[in-house]
Amino acid sequence: MSEFKSKITIETPVLTPTDTGGSIRTWDFVAKPWAKIEEKNADERLIAQRIDAANVFVIVIRFIPGISEKMRILHRGLVLQIKSVILIDGLTDFLQIKAVQEGDGT
Repeated sequence: MSEFKSKITIETPVLTPTDTGGSIRTWDFVAKPWAKIEEKNADERLIAQRIDAANVFVIVIRFIPGISEKMRILHRGLVLQIKSVILIDGLTDFLQIKAVQEGDGT
């Protein structure tokens, strides 16, 4: 458990109605677990004729049901989009989450 030194916030997207009859995406709190976080090599991709950098993070947390690729993680001012969620060893003890911070993190 000593490896779980970072506190993260997990949020899920919600469509919130506006006064004009439309809707905007907002984020609702899901959980605030302790995590083990490793930053992997940055990945650069050519998108629409520009280079877009993505920092990749591998995050391990204790199992929380319902975590999905639609959610995001907030950590030390960074916004990380979840790209995959894997049960470690197929058990329900821990989740491995791969997430990216793309561009400027907004």
